[in-house]
Order: sequence, then C-alpha cells, then structure tokens
Amino acid sequence: NISILGYLILLSLIRLIGLIGAMMLVFAISVKLKSTISTALVSTLVLVMPLLLSLLNINIFDYILLTPLLSGNILLKDYSINLFQKRRMIYLSITLISTIVIYILSYLSLKSSYKRSYG
Repeated sequence: NISILGYLILLSLIRLIGLIGAMMLVFAISVKLKSTISTALVSTLVLVMPLLLSLLNINIFDYILLTPLLSGNILLKDYSINLFQKRRMIYLSITLISTIVIYILSYLSLKSSYKRSYG
C-alpha cells in the first residue's frame, strides 16, 4: 500500500532511470556507428520497437530492454510484481551488466577521442 504521491514519485524515478539508460545506449550506439542516420535507425529499432510491440499487447516485449523502465507502470502492476519476483535477479543482473558495459565503452571512446584531439 502506497500513497498517490509515493506512487508518482516512484514512477518518476523509474522513468528517469530508464531515460538515463536510453541516453547511454544511444550514446554508445552513436560512438560505435559514427553516422547520424545509422544511429537514428539502430536506436529506433532497439528502443522504440519493443515499446510499440508492447503497446500492441505482445506481452513478451513488456520486459525486454528498457521497456519496463520507460513505461514504469508495467513494473508496478500486480501481475508484474509476481512475475518480477520470480525473475528479479535475472532482470537486475542483465540491466546492471548492460549499464556497466555501456559505461565502459563510452569511457574508452571518450578517452581515445581525447588522446587524438589533445595528443
């Protein structure tokens, strides 16, 4: 049992984490591809397609990539909480590992571009 204000704060925090993850993912894609058009296409496929398929009631896409974090409400539904309890460690491990990998790739890319620019 949670108050409406608590629910809205929790929902906002979940969505903020999802948006930060999406920004890091798009940044990593752009560093790797180095093309604006390619980055836009791949980012759309990776981020938007699971969301659209989830909205079309294809339930398997409810928990793929950043969909639960971007929509927020999926994680807080009763059936999701029961499903999430069973697979919580798997989902959190995948999210944590992918965030760390994206951070490391971003750091290495920035480090190499800094060395090229400033010697």
